[in-house]
Amino acid sequence: MPSIDERLQAIAINLEILTRDMQDTQQQLKRLDERERKARKALITGTIAYMNELEQEDQ
Repeated sequence: MPSIDERLQAIAINLEILTRDMQDTQQQLKRLDERERKARKALITGTIAYMNELEQEDQ
């Protein structure tokens, strides 16, 4: 059976790994949020351009 020190060391290592994983996940979420913002902006911009085009055709 591992000693208390060995168990604590294993816990510390697992916490470091979990912390790194959490930071990586946060970075991925930031990138996804940025992509979503860009996609929404492109969709809105494209929709406005299309509506302007239709308006010009009607005139």
